[in-house]
Amino acid sequence: MGRSFSANNNPFVPRVRPSYGLLDARFAFEFSQYQVALFAKNLQNTHANLSDSASIAAEVVGRPRIVTNQPRTIGVDFVARF
Repeated sequence: MGRSFSANNNPFVPRVRPSYGLLDARFAFEFSQYQVALFAKNLQNTHANLSDSASIAAEVVGRPRIVTNQPRTIGVDFVARF
């Protein structure tokens, strides 16, 4: 994703949100009516600034409230079809 601007807190001096990249992977094996998959999301554990938080509390100077993405997640999926 490319960089973006947020005018949520100050419309005259918008906050710059830097660009970021995410890497996901999924490997699946299927046999008969079963499927087993190993998956990983955000392999590089990137902490992206997705947006400003619309909190009812005020921001502290030098400590902006932002919404971030999900941290690195690794798991196994099992599916059975009947």
